Amino acid sequence: VPLLNTSNQSFVVEPGMRDRKVYLPRGAAWYDYWSGDFFMGGQEIVLPAPWDRPPLLVREASILPLNLAKQHFGQRRDERGFVIFPCRDGGTIEDRFFEDDGESLLNQKSGWGEWKIRVIADAHELQLEVAVLGEVSVATDCLTILLPRQEIRVVRTETGKIASDVITEEWREIQINNLRMN
Repeated sequence: VPLLNTSNQSFVVEPGMRDRKVYLPRGAAWYDYWSGDFFMGGQEIVLPAPWDRPPLLVREASILPLNLAKQHFGQRRDERGFVIFPCRDGGTIEDRFFEDDGESLLNQKSGWGEWKIRVIADAHELQLEVAVLGEVSVATDCLTILLPRQEIRVVRTETGKIASDVITEEWREIQINNLRMN
C-alpha cells in the first residue's frame, strides 16, 4: 500500500511537464530568482520549469554571493558579485560572507576575507553599504550588484562610485567602482 497517493499529481520530471505548482509558506514574501517576480507567502503559485531553469525562489530580504566570471576549462576565474532581493516595503538587510582562495589550508590570521553587505530600503531608495575586511581572493576595485529587473528605486552608495546602472533582460545590473576597503 503506497504511503502517498500521487495519481493526480504531476511533477516536472515527467515527460511534457513545463511548469510546477509551488506552495509559498506564510510569514514571508518570495522572489522568483529567474524572473524577479514577487509573491506573498501563504498561497500556491505555478512557476515555469523549462529543462534548463528549475523553479527557484528566494526569500525577500536575501543576499546571495556569486562568481560572475565566465568559466573555461582549466582556467579558474573569479569575479565577485551579489544578488540582492530587497525588502519591498522598506527595512534593512545585512549579511556577511566569508571568502578564501578555495584551495589551500589558510590560517585565520591571513589569506581570508569577509564581505559585509548592508541594504537600507525605503519606498524610494536603496542605500547600499559594502565593506571588505581582510584579504579576499578576487579583485575588489569593481563590484557587480544584481537586483530583480523590476526594482526601480534609486540606488545610492558611499562605498564607491556607481559606474553603471542598466536593466538587462534578466537583471538590473549595477557596477560599483573605486570600492573603498576597510
